[in-house]
Amino acid sequence: MLQLLISSVMESYRAPRAAVRGVIDRVDSIEGVAIIFALSFALQAMVLAISALVFGTVEAGLFGVLAGALTVSALSFAVIVGLAFGIGRMFGGQGSLLDIATAIAWHSLVTVIFAPFLGTLPVGPADQAGANPIQIVIFVIVFWLFANFIAEAHKFASAWRVAGAMIGIMLGMGVLLSILIFGSISGP
Repeated sequence: MLQLLISSVMESYRAPRAAVRGVIDRVDSIEGVAIIFALSFALQAMVLAISALVFGTVEAGLFGVLAGALTVSALSFAVIVGLAFGIGRMFGGQGSLLDIATAIAWHSLVTVIFAPFLGTLPVGPADQAGANPIQIVIFVIVFWLFANFIAEAHKFASAWRVAGAMIGIMLGMGVLLSILIFGSISGP
């Protein structure tokens, strides 16, 4: 069982669409999604606990931090699933809510190996703007996997178009938020 899991995770980097299709086809209930999500969170919690012990990054009680992280993770998961399902359907996607939830839970599990590099750990030099080159590369990989997983879950032909739509949506939301925020700051 563990060997199959590791093999599926590795396949997700070599052939992301085929790998996530295999997972989607095997998961037939919300309980399956919950297991994948729980495994992903458990691995992320272990990374957080180890980094807290090694680097002293968590000063408050670790249990409270983990409980808060679980709450944020569950809410984020629900919002992302809802957005990916709804927006995908608006563009003609055919994936069911279970397919999308499975793909996003699998994405969370597959990308858990990057958790130490995306937190506050000192993993490399930052440039003048504060961006870490390692984190930028990881973001691109995580983003590309997400676009492929959503494209496959919705049965879209092109992951590139999904990636483009995701970038467009993020930019649009950024512009809208900046108008709302700066509009309210400048006042009448």
